[in-house]
Amino acid sequence: MRHPFEPVRLVAAGVLTRQAARWVLPELIESLNDEFFLDRQFAQKGLEDMLDIRLDDFGHRFYMMRAERGGPLDSICRAILDTAGRRHAARTEEQ
Repeated sequence: MRHPFEPVRLVAAGVLTRQAARWVLPELIESLNDEFFLDRQFAQKGLEDMLDIRLDDFGHRFYMMRAERGGPLDSICRAILDTAGRRHAARTEEQ
């Protein structure tokens, strides 16, 4: 997700979200702040489909300027990663 070549990041976001790779959620969320507009759009669409959520509910739009994305990205990160962490803890307790 940190590859210097922009198309590689775009493809990686698409592949990882289609495979529901929850282990890479922090990096996928980080890709919502990519410098390239199209990479952000792929990441947003993929995360929305993978997690069955709407990122605009958090105030996020892939076309926002970097300064505008900070607040929504913090909210998304807290909501998604906290939920994923609780699910992991619950599965661990069940075992």
